[in-house]
Amino acid sequence: MDTGPKPVAEQSGTILWFEYLLDSSLLEKQLSRENSDSQATELIVEFLVNSHSLNVSEKNNSKVIDVEGTEAPNGSEPKTRKSLALKILALKCAAHLKWNFQLLENRVPLTLQQLLYQDLLFFSENGKVDIKSHISLDFREASPHTIFAVSTYHRWVLWALKSIQIITKPNKVLHIPMPGGQGPTFVPPHITEAMLNSLKLQAIDSVLILENILKELNGKKMIMPTISTFVSLTENSTSVSEHRWQEGYSISIEEFELQLRYDLAVWFMFANQYSVAKRHLQVVGRLFADCQSRKMEYCTISAPYLKGFLSACQIQGVNDEKSLTEKMHESIKNHYVGFLSVLQEDNIRREVPIHYREMAELDLLSAAASGKFTIAKDLVFKVQTLNVVRRALADYHIPGTYFKLLADEEGSGFQFLISELERVHQLGNKHDENKIKGLLSKILMTGGDKIKNSLFSNSLLKEIMQGELAKIEPALEHLPFNPDFPHSLLPQIECGELIQQLIESYRTSEIQTLLDRLSHGWPNRPLWTLYKKWEIPIPFQSAVMNLPKGMLQDWSYILLAKYRELLSLQDFAGAVEMLKAVEERGRTKQLANSQAGSKLFKLIEWEILLVDVLQFLHKWPVSSNSSRFAELTTQCRGCLGALQRGETIFPRSEVVDYCVALLLAACEWEFLLGLDVRWNLNLNVELASSLAAVCYDLQRDRERPTRKNAKSLWDLIIPAFNPTSANSGTMASQGGGSALKRTAAGALQQGGSSARDSPNANVPLVNRAALSKFCQLLYEPQSLNITLSLFVRLHNVVQDEANLEINADLSSLWPAVLSNANSYHLPGIGELLSQLLERALSLYPLNTDWLKLQGDLHFAQGFHSAAMSCFMTAASLASDYFHQVVPKQVLDEATVRRMIKCSHSASCFTQSALLCQLLEEIDYATAFRCLQERGCNDAMDSLYPFIWDVTLLEFIIQLHHKRGETQRKTAALKAIGMLELNANNNEEILREAAAQRKAQFLRCLAKQYL
Repeated sequence: MDTGPKPVAEQSGTILWFEYLLDSSLLEKQLSRENSDSQATELIVEFLVNSHSLNVSEKNNSKVIDVEGTEAPNGSEPKTRKSLALKILALKCAAHLKWNFQLLENRVPLTLQQLLYQDLLFFSENGKVDIKSHISLDFREASPHTIFAVSTYHRWVLWALKSIQIITKPNKVLHIPMPGGQGPTFVPPHITEAMLNSLKLQAIDSVLILENILKELNGKKMIMPTISTFVSLTENSTSVSEHRWQEGYSISIEEFELQLRYDLAVWFMFANQYSVAKRHLQVVGRLFADCQSRKMEYCTISAPYLKGFLSACQIQGVNDEKSLTEKMHESIKNHYVGFLSVLQEDNIRREVPIHYREMAELDLLSAAASGKFTIAKDLVFKVQTLNVVRRALADYHIPGTYFKLLADEEGSGFQFLISELERVHQLGNKHDENKIKGLLSKILMTGGDKIKNSLFSNSLLKEIMQGELAKIEPALEHLPFNPDFPHSLLPQIECGELIQQLIESYRTSEIQTLLDRLSHGWPNRPLWTLYKKWEIPIPFQSAVMNLPKGMLQDWSYILLAKYRELLSLQDFAGAVEMLKAVEERGRTKQLANSQAGSKLFKLIEWEILLVDVLQFLHKWPVSSNSSRFAELTTQCRGCLGALQRGETIFPRSEVVDYCVALLLAACEWEFLLGLDVRWNLNLNVELASSLAAVCYDLQRDRERPTRKNAKSLWDLIIPAFNPTSANSGTMASQGGGSALKRTAAGALQQGGSSARDSPNANVPLVNRAALSKFCQLLYEPQSLNITLSLFVRLHNVVQDEANLEINADLSSLWPAVLSNANSYHLPGIGELLSQLLERALSLYPLNTDWLKLQGDLHFAQGFHSAAMSCFMTAASLASDYFHQVVPKQVLDEATVRRMIKCSHSASCFTQSALLCQLLEEIDYATAFRCLQERGCNDAMDSLYPFIWDVTLLEFIIQLHHKRGETQRKTAALKAIGMLELNANNNEEILREAAAQRKAQFLRCLAKQYL
């Protein structure tokens, strides 16, 4: 039994490239198959790529063919036998494609296309490729195949320059040798750009050469090479010039001239030389009409494209009539003159796409609204009517707004619609009758008696509708309303309407009337239970429920619920009105002497204070200079005093929170510091007291504040970010329970004792949700600044990365070390810091320090674009949009380096290099490295006028010269040639030039990021 290795069978139908060299007939068999164009382009790439590789690897071992029998000149690369054979095979494939540039455009790399047409020149000129000599070539004496090769190459030059700037599809890569590697067809961008620059320099000569060919044809017939024209090399070949040039396809002089003139005309159109293009297109239009009846193998002109060029150049005498789309565009260009006739004709012929017509309708509406030009009063409606007819004929949906417009136009509008439907019915086809019938049915169902009578008066449309009118008539009659509801349900319906009015009403007099009427419908049910969304705070519930049942209880409960609704809508005046109405009704009923009444009145007094405080803080910081500030401060101190005294009736926690917020805004540090928090379970009071202690220390001695109070606030806050409490955001921030204890210092804690900074300690009462709520109570700048500095220091300590450290004022107040810092929840710290920054900037949007702080936070979190936006906002605010010098403390060294990093991460490498100029000492190493990067996402050479450092400009010029980037080099030379950058200028001129360019560059960045 044979157990040896067996050969692997090749895939059926797969032919390797070298097999075409062994069998010359194999290529023709492959190209004779159906749909062989794509295979031909793939073979061209494969043959040319392998030809180049063989030329390099075998040039010293293979026999070199010298067509003139002399040695190859020094410096030229000799062509091996296999290389020439593969080039001939590539030319055979191009001949099979009939030398059509468009078929090779997206499938063959540009460099290989150039190599292909240069090979055609090589074989047609007996082994010489001297493109510069074509300008002096006498085409009257040249052979037809030489003229064809020369014209093909220079036609391709113009085609390549045009298409490379229009076509955006990537070139096809056929083979990738390894994952992530570059295929054999990969061409580095700088090589492609250098080749294009050389083609641009050659374009003028190519135009002259093609025009010389047209002048010197003298009736000579051209021959287009076919597959049989090229003779494949064999073992015995000794010359390359054995091709059968006379066996090609014979091209008439008219067809050849037509193609050349068309290519020249397209090039001139692309180069914006319209007068020269028009001269060529006039001849092309005449020649195309003559040659169109013949079978053209060489000419690849598209009739619609040619028609478009002729129309663009306004060439008269075009045989084809203009399409309706062209007529429509011309009418729009002429301010809609004859626009209706175009639409009427299109309703019969139906050539213009419906979306074109709809866009034209929208443009007309816009022009009429803006008053750009004067139009007829009814033009817009008539255009809409014609478009509705067209949509109906195409079975498209008819917008309901049109029927309202039709009713507004009354008789004249419907008469116009009827006339258009008559026209379509008479000139259209039979299938349109049902569509017209459907449109009329919709109109009759939505229209009135006038439209119905107009339809009846038209015999043709009445005939179309026939049986439909019998169905529609009963629906159009105004039938009398006959309610079928049982009489027993009518009182319930009436009560339901009264309840709905009660829910929607906020007028006390109307509410009283509705309650009186509803009390008869539900005599034994409390009216405040009619709507389940009426809710009031628990202290109010206990007070109201102790009132006598009946109208007074319902009145008090419902008005207090509506007070909460109005407060949530920030209707402060309406909210106070509801509270005072409850108080007034209670005093009328002489409830002041009762326990329930006195509690209710005291709670209402504090609620009115809450409304006043909320209204005052809502207008902060404008209200900070108000005369009511001192009065509200006194009232808030009295409210907190009642809480401290432990009175039986104490304010709600929400009232306490906003009293604390106002006292913090009023800088009442000493009062807040003096609050006894040992037995107070309101967390915001304790946080405010600790924060007030730090503020008071800074007020006394800002340079050397005591750290004891800062340490207490730090210890109170940081446990909220340990792993246990990171998941306890829903934990109550107020209230008490058996598990709540206090330390000897009075700090709140949940049972047991825990070491400071330990993330494994028992869960404290302070959590992220409670801290977030407390941050919303901060309004005054100093308290905001201190809290921000605490979170910044905590963020820096937990993150522990010097490159991402956030800079903030007063950070030195807080400890710089945290035990087991890696266990704290960094995202939670960043989220709370971000929320507090957004709040602070919403109150003080011009604070540049906080804007920089927000930028540093975004940078630390990896949001580089947002960081750049913050940095640029701070710089623009500090310099009046860069009309003044940006202060050093705004764009300091660290900030500029972070801006460089942000631009680099966005692949805006030129911006990064220019930002290096803002440093005290220009970082040339970073700038040069950025300038050498490829694939920039910024404007690159358009930023060169903003460079004031000559060294950078010199490096850019040398870099572009090395890469062969002529245009960018020219832009850099223009920038360095400005007189104000001359090194011989005095220091004042150089500083002024630098300041001007710096401001312009920063404005450019501001437009991008702001």
